[in-house]
Amino acid sequence: MADEMQNFGLLDFDATMEVSEMAADAGAIVQLDPSRVQQLTEATGDEKPQFPILRVEGGTSGNGNHWSDEILRDVAEQINKEEPVAYLGHIKPEDDGYAFPEPQTIWLKAVTRDEGGKTVLYVKGYNFPQAKIREYLRTGVTRVASWRGKAAGPVMGGVRYIKEFKLESFDWSRKGKQGMNARVVALATEMQEGSEDDVEIGKLTLTELQAANPSLVDLIKAEGKKETEATISEMEPKVEAADKAEETFKKLRDVLGIDESADIVQAVGDVVEQVENVSKKTLMEKIGEVVAGKVKGDRARSAVLRLVPVTEMEGKSDDDLKSAVEALFDSDEDIKAIVTEMEGGAGPLRHTGSGDRMTGSESKVGQSGMVKTGTTKL
Repeated sequence: MADEMQNFGLLDFDATMEVSEMAADAGAIVQLDPSRVQQLTEATGDEKPQFPILRVEGGTSGNGNHWSDEILRDVAEQINKEEPVAYLGHIKPEDDGYAFPEPQTIWLKAVTRDEGGKTVLYVKGYNFPQAKIREYLRTGVTRVASWRGKAAGPVMGGVRYIKEFKLESFDWSRKGKQGMNARVVALATEMQEGSEDDVEIGKLTLTELQAANPSLVDLIKAEGKKETEATISEMEPKVEAADKAEETFKKLRDVLGIDESADIVQAVGDVVEQVENVSKKTLMEKIGEVVAGKVKGDRARSAVLRLVPVTEMEGKSDDDLKSAVEALFDSDEDIKAIVTEMEGGAGPLRHTGSGDRMTGSESKVGQSGMVKTGTTKL
């Protein structure tokens, strides 16, 4: 039938501008690719985009052409693939080879769905910013449209049953032409406040968001993966450090015999205190050995040890400790006096005078630690 295909301006629309209850549904039925919308609005500098939505029923038109459900589905595929345009009226057949009127609309998306047992075609497009159709649709100057293309099919009982149809344009037409039952159900302002496509993002399910904007979902996934990887890379050193600390604590418990239920910080503190006490005791024993080498009497050694600045001796090696203690014996006057008096001892008592007085050499250690000598009267 290809050789029988003819030019048709066949499908006329009574494009009623009433925004019915179906308007919001139509916006949800025909969802445009946001990236394509952004591309068009950026290219045209359009701050207030306008998107007409058409609803088309099949069946036999007033022109005697029968459009089957299969043809409606085929037209939807052609629109989605080719994105045909709309002119103000059809191009004349004799001008078809060279005429190029100013486009008014570009049809971006079409879908079919079953409504009440019959197939319905929805078509959504974008009206160019300076196109006259914007004003015509707003003011109701035109309410009809028709598609143009090459069609073929048998005629039976005065009705042409379209079997093949190649869509060329989907044009806006004058009022008054009889056609199929079709109308514009909405003029959308895509992705702007107040449009039928304006939804609360927080109420969308993942499936709905994926269907409406797969690119956005992919971007969110990519950003989430990047954020997760960055977080993991930041946490890895911390986790490794925590693992090392845990291993260290475990070794401490094993070495020191600390029970799992005990506070390890308190337990280690107790151990440190014990070590310090042992260290101090060891230090005093070393000092005592040096003093014992220089002072023989127990009383004298005890007195000298009380005068040694133990804290100044901490941390010294054995040789340095011995040198420091010996230096005290040479420099500290109190230690010198104690050693001299206690090592020398007191002289014997003796009589002086008529028998009622006895003098002798007596040594005393005063409160200052200095040794005093004097005569004792009896």
